[in-house]
Amino acid sequence: MYFFRSTLSFFATLLLFSTLFAQTDSTEVYNNSLEKGSRSLQFRITDNFTLTSFEGSDLSFKRHTSDNTAQRLGLGIVSRYDSNNGETEIVNTSRLGDSDGSSTLISLNLNAIWLRYFSPKKRMSFYWGVGPVLGFSLRKDNANNVTTFQDMTMITSESDIDRTTFSVGGLLVFGTEFFLHKQISLTAEYRSTSSYSRESEERSQSETDSVGNVSAQKSNLNTNRFTIGSSTVYFGLSVYF
Repeated sequence: MYFFRSTLSFFATLLLFSTLFAQTDSTEVYNNSLEKGSRSLQFRITDNFTLTSFEGSDLSFKRHTSDNTAQRLGLGIVSRYDSNNGETEIVNTSRLGDSDGSSTLISLNLNAIWLRYFSPKKRMSFYWGVGPVLGFSLRKDNANNVTTFQDMTMITSESDIDRTTFSVGGLLVFGTEFFLHKQISLTAEYRSTSSYSRESEERSQSETDSVGNVSAQKSNLNTNRFTIGSSTVYFGLSVYF
């Protein structure tokens, strides 16, 4: 169903652009920016016409190597830190628990797409593109719990989880670009991706009671994943300079 809606949205957009395009002479040469040496920044149009990153990246930059070919680079960096703390009281067992934890995430993704335009001298031009996608992420989770019983004995537990993920794949795109002005255009793009990723997880847990007895365990888990799929239709705004 999701694939069907995405496909329907894509072709509905092509129909809209085609309708706009049909209002002009199809043989007319339009003075757009699809020319060698032109550069542009691209932004994604989301709900309520909000502009965000186009490639799911912080930066999406395109440079034309000729009138009908271009290179597009997308770079994304995510850094996040979360912390939490709380207290739990279980009345029936007269047990009190204190907990705190933190989570740190660092993520980097990079893609480089080669694009080919079919009608670079027209107001609307269809294009396709292909290129590699690389990704890396590092996540660390830490949790500490202290449980106090009615007899004032305590159990302290700590857990640490480290996850490292590497991914590599390819991206195939089909789209259309419609120029509102020589230096401003709208884009509708459909994407298909294939990727391989490997996630390594290291987990350690320990418990310490009131007299100092310690129990600990460690585990390692490696997960390999291969994915082929289609993403939603991307609507974008390009500004040339």
